[in-house]
Amino acid sequence: MKIVVASGNPVKIKAVEQGFNPFFNVGEILAVDVPSGVSDQPFTEAETVAGARNRVNEAKQAVKDADFWVGIEGGVEAMGDTLAAFAWVVVSSAGKSGEARPVTWENSSTGVRRYGTGYSQRQGFRQNKFKAKEWSRWPAYA
Repeated sequence: MKIVVASGNPVKIKAVEQGFNPFFNVGEILAVDVPSGVSDQPFTEAETVAGARNRVNEAKQAVKDADFWVGIEGGVEAMGDTLAAFAWVVVSSAGKSGEARPVTWENSSTGVRRYGTGYSQRQGFRQNKFKAKEWSRWPAYA
């Protein structure tokens, strides 16, 4: 079985590996660094899911002979005084695809203000500027 991850991000590659391994005999996971076609930090749900869809479509063009193509895009959206951070995952195979928003967490109002000054999601978490529930469980931000 050949799975294409539509990103060179090692965290996304590991997430796909951990997601598929319990259910399939994964032979090869191939990472292809393709553009998402959206902002580096998507700031709405619509832009985030579009980025995941775009990644899958670009990966299909780059590697045509796979069993699955997976696009993962992380995004944020202001929700009142907080900033919601989330991901969209799109998985496609021959003639079928599925989409899911598997996780959402809230950041403090400080996070909303910092995004206005150019902080990225990763910078904010690494510098411990945002307070998110159990964020340390996510290897990308530890």
